[in-house]
Amino acid sequence: MWREGGCSNGGDGLAVSEFPNRYRKKKVNFMSELMRLDKEYRIWIQELGNRYRTSQIKASIRVNNEMLMYYWSVGKDISERRADSKWGNKFFQNMSMDLADIIPNAKGFSPTNLRYMMRFYELFKDIEIVPQVEERFTMVSNKVFMIPWGHIKLLIDKCHDNPKEFNFYIDKIIENNWSRAVLLNFIDSII
Repeated sequence: MWREGGCSNGGDGLAVSEFPNRYRKKKVNFMSELMRLDKEYRIWIQELGNRYRTSQIKASIRVNNEMLMYYWSVGKDISERRADSKWGNKFFQNMSMDLADIIPNAKGFSPTNLRYMMRFYELFKDIEIVPQVEERFTMVSNKVFMIPWGHIKLLIDKCHDNPKEFNFYIDKIIENNWSRAVLLNFIDSII
């Protein structure tokens, strides 16, 4: 029962479970009259939806590519500076804490992930990063930059000493759109 200042149970309002069903928002897909009756309009709207989803996929691929290039460059810096031997056995822990301090709310800088970045660079030292004409970003033509970081870490763990096998799995991930679980299952079934 409602009263001024809240509900009668002394709280500020009704709990979700007490809220009457008729007031809960329901997600209902309403199709306009125009959508139902005009085929040309319906096809156009569907094309807009498809273009939107395609743009989302392209954006996520570019974000993934940029993050992987960044991780590769961090690995390059660590490797070329011989940072782990130069600054001692607590280097990765210190770097992790210092990056967390300098880049608050950023994730991905655990000591373990920093080691993966170094190993990632060492596996793909020969990659050429080329600026794209008339664009403010760069792309890497190597297919390893087309797969998610979690897949790369798994491949580093499972086949870091076999570049041919590493590349085989990269091809399979891209061709078949494998999730990390499928990749792991496939690798484990072969080993």
